[in-house]
Amino acid sequence: MAVGSFRTKNDIFVKSEDALIDYNPILPGQISPFKAGGTRNPEIKNCSLSFKEMFGGELSYITAKDKKTENRKKSKKLKNYY
Repeated sequence: MAVGSFRTKNDIFVKSEDALIDYNPILPGQISPFKAGGTRNPEIKNCSLSFKEMFGGELSYITAKDKKTENRKKSKKLKNYY
């Protein structure tokens, strides 16, 4: 499941929404589309995204941005090594 937590510009929690991901089970390294919907609130300015099992704990994940940063750090370490 994908979980969106919505907050105001002052980081005040407004609501959260759950959405089922399209692929089940999702395999390590696999990307699954999902769609979420719900009611609107004009005060919502930020959303954080996390993933969890249906009746369980939070799942770890890496965003494309995190992966780029991780690859840059590895590159930098290799350059400094030589």
